[in-house]
Amino acid sequence: MRAICICFSLWWTTSVTAQYQLIDSIKSALDGKPKYFISFNHRNTIVHTSPTTLYGLIAGASFSSKVSLYAGGYGFSGIQETLLRQSRDFKEDSIYRYVSSRNVSLGIEYTYYQFERLSLTAPLQIGFGSVSHEYKSADKTTLLLKEKSKMVPVEMGTTAYLELLPWVGIRGGFGYRLQLGKKAAFQYSSPYYSLGVSILLEQIYKDVKKKLES
Repeated sequence: MRAICICFSLWWTTSVTAQYQLIDSIKSALDGKPKYFISFNHRNTIVHTSPTTLYGLIAGASFSSKVSLYAGGYGFSGIQETLLRQSRDFKEDSIYRYVSSRNVSLGIEYTYYQFERLSLTAPLQIGFGSVSHEYKSADKTTLLLKEKSKMVPVEMGTTAYLELLPWVGIRGGFGYRLQLGKKAAFQYSSPYYSLGVSILLEQIYKDVKKKLES
């Protein structure tokens, strides 16, 4: 029992110390000069067992290459054309269901590891939005019902960036998107991953400007 108490005390002390160090690191980074950016984002996730891409556009500022603060919007529309047969909620024998989702989010991203051209970050986002379900007739011409449920999406994960050139690199990551709300929204909570090429437009602009002035 004594050993357990000692181990718990050490864990608690280490945890609290790490939290204070993280907060101090973020505060110190925010004192730096901000660098503004705009970025197109995407998340590959699963909706009703089918692969789906969640698209987004964010804008924000990076401080001391350590902390980024941003806001943005995400969504997918008109996906999941699912044929429902003999649904007890409708008189029709067959209907089609379509799913759409939209939300705005605020986020923070912290760089916890950096070595040469590789950097690892921990993004955290929280937002507000809605999930819509549309039900159409079998010939897809008549809208039978439209339902909308509010949601609070929370995203946590990790992202890696490998610089290939000063203005381009490979970015990939994974995490979990938790959609808080009623069952209609919560059922779309799922893991996500992303992988793609990242182009730093600001760096390209600086390089072109420098060559023109020289």
